Amino acid sequence: QKRWCIGLLEMAFSRYSPITYGIKSVGLVIGVGYSQNPFWAFWSIPIIVYGLLPQLALFYGISVFPKASNPWFWLYMFLFFGAYAQDLLDFVLEGGSYRRWWN
Repeated sequence: QKRWCIGLLEMAFSRYSPITYGIKSVGLVIGVGYSQNPFWAFWSIPIIVYGLLPQLALFYGISVFPKASNPWFWLYMFLFFGAYAQDLLDFVLEGGSYRRWWN
């Protein structure tokens, strides 16, 4: 994995970067699409934070979720149920049923 990450980052910051060289030769949308691969190594940073943050919060006794009396609780609930509603909608639009989704 390390060899691939280093090689792709070298390509990302070289003269033939998909962002600079790709935009000139194939266009903006395709250049940005191709840039996902060379910048793949940077995804490790948010994944590590996402993995460590709940453990650190538990260790220090900090609640990860807002209390129900907090006004920010409603935003959390909206995002939580919105994600489930979007998943249900995608499943139903592809020909599934609510009962199959719930299982």
